[in-house]
Parts: sequence; structure tokens; C-alpha cells
Amino acid sequence: MSLKKTKIKPFLNQSATLFRLSFCVFVIMAFLGGKSWAQTTGPNNVISWMPNAFFPYQKIALGYERVLTDQLSVKLRFAPMIPRSSGFPGSGIVERVVDDSVKDTGLLGLDFETGGFDISPELRFYPGSNSPAPRGFYLAPFFRYNKVNADVTQGMYIDEEDGDYIGDFTGDFKTTVFGLKLGVQALINDQITLDFGLGFGYARNSWDMVVSNILDATPADYQENAENFQREIEDAIGGTFVEDWIDYEVKFSDNDAGLELSGGLPILNFEFGIGYAF
Repeated sequence: MSLKKTKIKPFLNQSATLFRLSFCVFVIMAFLGGKSWAQTTGPNNVISWMPNAFFPYQKIALGYERVLTDQLSVKLRFAPMIPRSSGFPGSGIVERVVDDSVKDTGLLGLDFETGGFDISPELRFYPGSNSPAPRGFYLAPFFRYNKVNADVTQGMYIDEEDGDYIGDFTGDFKTTVFGLKLGVQALINDQITLDFGLGFGYARNSWDMVVSNILDATPADYQENAENFQREIEDAIGGTFVEDWIDYEVKFSDNDAGLELSGGLPILNFEFGIGYAF
């Protein structure tokens, strides 16, 4: 059963679809063109690591760039998140946000598990005639898909009004980004690369969370939980500019209550990479 759903501006979805189709066609043309053109100087491959994704997000971000011509290359980035169950010391932004959120909502996240990854292909144009790929200034349309999940089984919820209870929680956060990156990549001794990029784009986000299997809970309890979700969302975004960009739906059944939230906003992203060219 659904309590409420707001409508998002339809042109945002149409723009994202057109951007996606255009980008796919662009990448296919680049690969087809790469078969008939030849790189004349310098290395053709770069393997890189983006350390700025590790320290805030605890992701191991690795990239592979393949030169197609003197002015054109393709790059693929893949960044898995280090799961909390790995025992790796410290915590990233995702873990800190989850911990802060569960404290605010009364969930003791002692057994909270987080994980995820992102993947990002991009097509790079190196316009400089004196600095063939993979070195020099570049323009790069890109796509990025990011997924983060957070789960706890039989976690303890603290409710000052109705008393404590135990239940399961699952959360799934996804982001799809389309944008353009401006950057410069230095090539030292034809082997070491230093890559600096600034990306502008549009991010489409979705967040799906469900509370279920609460011990001794009734359907009325799940309805109350869903109504609490709705009040928290309305208190958080009501009267702000974000309200016009957010679409949300609160649901409940006999054994669970959940919240689905989605929306889009412009983003700005900085990336730094260190690589080996060959």
C-alpha cells in the first residue's frame, strides 16, 4: 500500500535518456574508428589508480585507458568498495553516514554491513597536435554507475515511545551520472602519468530502504513505521529547493515498511590519478 507519491519533472528523465543513447553511439563510433586509425607516437595503454576515491569512500579505484589515435582514447574505471566485514581499519564516508543515520533513527548498527562499487567508461579527446594521447589536455564525455548497499539482520531499534524492538533493515542506493570532464594528463619519461580531471554532470539518484521481520510486529506497526518515514522526509525536504527535484513513495505490507526515493541534481567532481603507461 502506498501513502504518498510526488511527481518529478518529466523533462529530466527524457534528457537523461537522450544523453544515454548519444553516449552509447559515441563510444561505438570511437571503437570502430580505432580499427582504421593508428597511434603514431608514445605508449598506447595506461593503468592507473585514483587515490582520492580511497580515503573518503574506501574504494579501490582502478582505471585502464586505451589509445585509439593520437587524439582519441577510451578509459574504463572500476572501483569496488572495501566491505566492512573485511576488517579493514578506519571508516569511509558511507560508513560514517550510515552510522550517523542509524543513531538518529534508533538503530544500533553494530552488525551493519556496507558494500558497493562504481563503474565509469569515458571517451577522451586530446585536441593538442603537439601532445598526442595519452598526454596533454583532454575533453571526456563520461557515464558513471554507482551502487551502495547497507544491511543489518536482527538489529536492535530504540523507540522511546513504543519500546525497543528487533528487526531487519536493507538499504540500496544507486546513482547514474552523465557528464563532461575537463582534464590534463602529464606523461613523465613515457611511463608515469599524473591525471587531473574536473567533471560536470547530472546525477540521477535512487534510494530504496525496507524494515522487515520485526519480532511481534502487527500490520498496524508497519503502517505506523511507514508514516514515520513519510514525516521524516517531509521534515527534511519540505520548503526547500530539493522538494521540486525529489520523487518519493512510502509503502507498507503485513511484514515490512519501506521508502523509495529518487531525484536528480547537477554535480561537480574532481579526480586525481597516478598511472603506468606502456
